[in-house]
Amino acid sequence: MRVRALARSRLRGAVAGRSLVAPVIALVLVQLLGLAGPRAPAAISLVSAISFALPVLAWSVRQVLDAEPDEQVHLSTLAVGGPVREVVAGLVAAYAVAASLAVSCAAASLLRADHGGVPVRDAAAGFALALATALVAVA
Repeated sequence: MRVRALARSRLRGAVAGRSLVAPVIALVLVQLLGLAGPRAPAAISLVSAISFALPVLAWSVRQVLDAEPDEQVHLSTLAVGGPVREVVAGLVAAYAVAASLAVSCAAASLLRADHGGVPVRDAAAGFALALATALVAVA
């Protein structure tokens, strides 16, 4: 329970501190440049969007993890009952940010897919890839 509360607090701190503005702008620019050109099949669009997003996702994860000052990290460690719980809360908050950004990149790439439609199998695989890529960005 305390880990979840600290993760929510870290999310609020990262969003309120505006530390995610630069990575989100960079992600939009990378996606616009990466998906420019002729329409492609849905699977190719999804993989391209997620692969272009990985470095920016890692940057956003770093911003979330570095949002708190060192003194606050020490207080958080005491509040949740140890350094392991404090690290887990930070990683959960970072994954929440990375996963939401990765899924939004995958959804935006489907807008540029072929006119033939998007097979459900390809969309599901693309969103699973997005969540796995967010996990890699956190790692």
